[in-house]
Amino acid sequence: AIKKEFRKFGLATFMFHEFHLQLRKDNIKSLKIDTHKENMGMQSLLKKLGYQYCGIIYTNYKAKRLAFEKVIS
Repeated sequence: AIKKEFRKFGLATFMFHEFHLQLRKDNIKSLKIDTHKENMGMQSLLKKLGYQYCGIIYTNYKAKRLAFEKVIS
């Protein structure tokens, strides 16, 4: 989460970039993330970073989430 007044500085993109570098270093081939349907900011970020929409999943407490995955190359 990025505090509202610090959004639009590219911090989330930077953090994900660093995270993806670590995943490559650890030879992890893909990353799956889910988010709320209403979280348009996260959905936009994931698409910008190359994540592909996979469909709807339900948590073990029956909450509906949108699932995304990125193949780490």
